[in-house]
Amino acid sequence: QDPDAHAGLGEAEFARGNYRAARVNFEAALRLRPADEASRQRLDLSNQVLALDPAQRGLSREEQYQRSLKILELTVASATSCLASPISATTRDLIDSANKGLKQRIHPAQDLEAMEKNMQLAERIWQIRRTECKGVNPTAVDLVFGKATQ
Repeated sequence: QDPDAHAGLGEAEFARGNYRAARVNFEAALRLRPADEASRQRLDLSNQVLALDPAQRGLSREEQYQRSLKILELTVASATSCLASPISATTRDLIDSANKGLKQRIHPAQDLEAMEKNMQLAERIWQIRRTECKGVNPTAVDLVFGKATQ
C-alpha cells in the first residue's frame, strides 16, 4: 500500500524497458496517490511505447505495419523539427523516402516487407536525429528504438 514503492518499481521496470510491468506499477502508485504527476507522466509514456511497439507479441501483420507507419511519421516529424538547416543531401534523401513511404498504399501481401522497410528507414533517421539533435527530451519512439537495440 505504499505509492512510493510502486512508483519505484515502475521506474525500475521502465529503466529495464519492461513497459508493461512499469505501467502496472505506475497505475498502482496512482491509485494510492492520484496527484503523483511524475507517475502519471511515466504511465503516459509507457502507454505510448506500448501503443507504438510493432514487435509486441500477438499483433497482426496489419497492426505491425500500421505501427511502423506511425513510428516513421513521428521520427520524420521529430527529426525535421530539430535538425539544423541546411541538412545534408543524405538526410534529405532519407526524409524524402520516408515521406513517399508514408503516402504509399500497399497490398496486404506486402505489409511485412513494407513494415521492415519503414522500420529500417525510421531507424536510420532516428540515428541521425539522436546524433545531431542534442538536448531533445526522449520520446516514445526513442524508447521503442532503445528497446530494439538492447
